[in-house]
Amino acid sequence: MIGPKHVYESQLLPLIPILVETHNIGLATNQTRIGELTSVHRSRQRYAIELAQAACGYPVNLASNPQLACYLYDELGLPAQLDKATKKLSIGAAAIAILRDHVGPVVDPDAPTTVEYIKQRLLDGADPLLEARALYAESAQLLSHYLVPLEGVEIVRPNHALHAQASGRWSTTDPPLQQLPHDMRDIIQPHPGYCWVYWDWDQIELRILAALSNSRFLLEVFGNGWDLHTLTACQMFNLPTPPDKTDPHGALTCEAWRVQVGWQGKDDPRRVFAKRGRYKLNYGGEPNSIIPGESTLGIKPAERERALTSMLMADPDLASWRRRIAAEVIRTQPNAISHTFQGRRRALMSFKDEQVRQAYNHPMQGGNTDIFNSTIVEIKQRVPNVAFAWGMHDSQYWHCPLGRADTAEPQIAAIAQKELTINGHAVTIPAKLGRKYRADDTTTGGRAVDAAI
Repeated sequence: MIGPKHVYESQLLPLIPILVETHNIGLATNQTRIGELTSVHRSRQRYAIELAQAACGYPVNLASNPQLACYLYDELGLPAQLDKATKKLSIGAAAIAILRDHVGPVVDPDAPTTVEYIKQRLLDGADPLLEARALYAESAQLLSHYLVPLEGVEIVRPNHALHAQASGRWSTTDPPLQQLPHDMRDIIQPHPGYCWVYWDWDQIELRILAALSNSRFLLEVFGNGWDLHTLTACQMFNLPTPPDKTDPHGALTCEAWRVQVGWQGKDDPRRVFAKRGRYKLNYGGEPNSIIPGESTLGIKPAERERALTSMLMADPDLASWRRRIAAEVIRTQPNAISHTFQGRRRALMSFKDEQVRQAYNHPMQGGNTDIFNSTIVEIKQRVPNVAFAWGMHDSQYWHCPLGRADTAEPQIAAIAQKELTINGHAVTIPAKLGRKYRADDTTTGGRAVDAAI
């Protein structure tokens, strides 16, 4: 029977020996890459310090809350940003982000925080101290969380906590691999004699939502492999539908359409806004909620509210599901509960609006966790000679002996993409598979060595 007991017996208990094995095997580090990145971020910090001191005229400490707060709020007179917990003036990441947008230009949330990006923002009128703080803080975090702790450490053994988050998502620490930036994933690598077979699931939470909400629009989009965010942008901005809904960015049949609407590909501002807006609504936002980077995209508040409202109106099944979820939370207060399609239970413990937001989130995020966990358990049971290495919310990496990869990869792919039943719908989550080899691997195709863990 599907329910909390099923989750406990089929996922959590079997995961314990698997994660003990994962911890014992550990992950090899790439010391060369760690050294390179350490040098890069030390250099960024030096640049940030020099920039800040030049802006202030004295040796300001970019890690000092009192010093920066005094300069930003007293000397510059910027709008006060308070820490939610302490109610004191804040220079935290959220506060600095708001102030950078306030001074302008608005920060592009998808742009990497590099020296080159900061220099361009300065040319465009950004405040030097705010830019210096953003650059310094990001490098400081990456150095303290990942790079410095791994210097000279040949094998790292992260800790995994299965019960740390209400959604069921794991908490991985020492280092926090689930937040490892994409461009730093090469600081860890397979052990000698092994590769990693890995994959990324494609839009897993949206596919869960499509089945749970019985959204005919979303089910049709995913069933046909269409580009959801382009179609959403067309709905929001009253654009004609592209002739090829699968590849509107490159298909020859869409060439005239691209010219007609001035389409800029996957990074078209309307598509970017549509994607962010959809995720904002899915995770409990409303049409009057600010979308990150909307000013950068040239979207005004009235345009955003109209566009997000039109998105909801274009999908009456999803809108109806949202209303039912909210009504059930209100009806069952103060004991509102949410479940995933496999029965993972979450008590919604907060005020009404936050409870509704949690009730939107949990079926998707918790359902993602259920699939993530169940996939690990099944692969370990059915595929010989592999061991779970590490993972993020929508991806997994598995230790595999080099000589077994050709056999193991199709078995892993079949399990990762097996058909699921969600709310009566047959759902398959597509996965993009690949292999990761060591930086010093010189074998042809990685097939020359067959070792045992």
